[in-house]
Amino acid sequence: MRSLASRSLSRLNKWSVPLTLLGVVLLSYGIFIPWYGLFGNDLPYLYHYHLFGPQGPAGFAAVDRPYSAWVYTLTTFLFGENVWLYHLLLLLERWTASLLLFEIIDLTLPGKRWQAAGIAILFALYPGFRQQPVAVEFILHFTILNLFFLSIWWMLLAARGGRRRGWLLSGSGLLALSLFSIEYFAGLELLRPLLLWFALEKVIPDRKVRLKQTLICWTPALVALGVFVFWRVLIFKFPTYQPVILDHLGRDPLAAIPGFVKQVASDLVTVLPLAWYSTLKPVVGGLYRWMAFILAAVVFLWVSGWLVFSSRVEPAPKLAGTYASPGWGVRALLLGAAALILGGAPFWVTGIQIRLEFPWDRPTLPFMLGSSLVIIGLVDILRWRPLQQAVIALLAGLAVYSHAQNAVVYHNEWEKFRQFFWQLTWRAPGLQNGTLVLFDSIPLDRYADTDLTTALNWVYAPDLHERQLRYKFFDLSIRLGEEYVGLPGLTEGLRVEHHHRSLEFVGSTSQMLVVDFTPPACLRILAKDTIGTGNITEKLESVLPLSKPDLMDTHPGQAARPPEAFGREPAHEWCYYYQKAELARQQADWKEVIRLATIVETMGYAPVSTIEWLPFIEGFVRLGDWQKAGEISQLAAAKAKPDVCTFWARYFMDPSRTDADKQAIAKIQKDAGCRP
Repeated sequence: MRSLASRSLSRLNKWSVPLTLLGVVLLSYGIFIPWYGLFGNDLPYLYHYHLFGPQGPAGFAAVDRPYSAWVYTLTTFLFGENVWLYHLLLLLERWTASLLLFEIIDLTLPGKRWQAAGIAILFALYPGFRQQPVAVEFILHFTILNLFFLSIWWMLLAARGGRRRGWLLSGSGLLALSLFSIEYFAGLELLRPLLLWFALEKVIPDRKVRLKQTLICWTPALVALGVFVFWRVLIFKFPTYQPVILDHLGRDPLAAIPGFVKQVASDLVTVLPLAWYSTLKPVVGGLYRWMAFILAAVVFLWVSGWLVFSSRVEPAPKLAGTYASPGWGVRALLLGAAALILGGAPFWVTGIQIRLEFPWDRPTLPFMLGSSLVIIGLVDILRWRPLQQAVIALLAGLAVYSHAQNAVVYHNEWEKFRQFFWQLTWRAPGLQNGTLVLFDSIPLDRYADTDLTTALNWVYAPDLHERQLRYKFFDLSIRLGEEYVGLPGLTEGLRVEHHHRSLEFVGSTSQMLVVDFTPPACLRILAKDTIGTGNITEKLESVLPLSKPDLMDTHPGQAARPPEAFGREPAHEWCYYYQKAELARQQADWKEVIRLATIVETMGYAPVSTIEWLPFIEGFVRLGDWQKAGEISQLAAAKAKPDVCTFWARYFMDPSRTDADKQAIAKIQKDAGCRP
């Protein structure tokens, strides 16, 4: 009976590792998938599919990663424009990568199964990388990471011998060629001999024989690495980021070396202690923070319970200070330190900055392995099992706390993105071809203007299937300087050309439209004579004379509408009726403006920015309802008095105003507190 019970517990313990990893991944990332959409480069990748089908993303990737196209060709062929499927795939890849890592550690450093699982847990939950919501883009990274781990796993299995040794080594070498798809994990390839050396330690005690077997098992992957380096350095070279460290060393090695060492040390502090320390910082408040805390508590209890169960199935050594595998913690630390240095090498050579803020947390991906190994290595040295387990569970809980808050940040960003484009289409049902839309410092932090450009064309030219774009976004914070290609000047008739990877845009400074978006206020289309531009940026103000609202087509054959990939249309609240009122105002449809004002009043909607009352005020004026115009003016003047006064001053000076009109206006000005 004991033997049967022991086998049952052992079998349960075997399945408990993948189930525990799946559970923490689901709680950390999976439950938030309904909140997510498309962020950053997700948009260009999926838009290229929309333009040209599964082969489309190859054009976007060809500039710097020509052999990554197969990943997007396959995934877009399977998933199309169903955004949630990409999130599910990335979630699955996160889980399988952690599971493969567990198997690798269990082969390399045997004897401490629950510590190996602890490495996999912290790897899966690493808090330095926070772009899990950017699913389409990072499917590439996690696909190659999985192939890299699978290659290592097969290599380690081959090192143990057996009939499949040749097949496993051949497969390991072939999978190592995945480096051609993305270079992020190229440095970690050099970790293989150390993994083999530790994995063969018990099997082959003789160091000379072990060294020979290590080299034999490493050879296929080493050949693949050599071919990749030859291609990357001498053939494909460096189309984007350059090996700046070589240039610095060539010019002034005495100055470059201390600076390089300082940068390495600073980045290691960033990816290890600072990444985990950042989990303590609250990002959101209120109910969302409580939600994150509850999830963290659930994961803490879950991981604690699993660790206790697993350690009982795997009894602790009876003699204090002994190890199931002597020096396990030290070996984990050595592997971790090597993984950190090797993982960062590609970024240090090219001078890519490594930070914990978007978008520069991307380079932390290769550091996930080293960080997890170092932490569990230190935990193992603590020796007292309850403390070891408490530290692992606490770190897992803190990571989930951080990721849950990060999910809220991305959710809010997606909602702002959706509001931006829905409000734009409510206000401008059509745009003339060649329109260049300008903005400055809009609060869409997970999108560059090139990302938003693809969205703009997807919305306003859904049937476009060519590389010549019809519309373009320019972010004035970078397009009015000399660092990036942008506006050639601020005069009429200048040719504007902008090419981003495989897409091209040609326009003119005579076809520009200026927008401002500062939520919770509504999106506004601005021009030189627009009232209420006192709070806009200097760059935005400088281009107002060139803004042409008549570029908006108010009666298109088919009104623009965001695609299904952007989610359902938001509820029709204040901003919807404001945009429709501005559209009706542009069409001089004053009855429609009044109809919308009646709905707003009935529903009890009111603006955050009281300047948004102006189209309704004008509607009542145009139809001669001075009393209602005065009542709304008093509401608006409570927070936007200068703008309301400017509005009425213009009306008073209009030569078409009768004496009766001027008397009504004077009374409204007085009631609103305006100087006559």
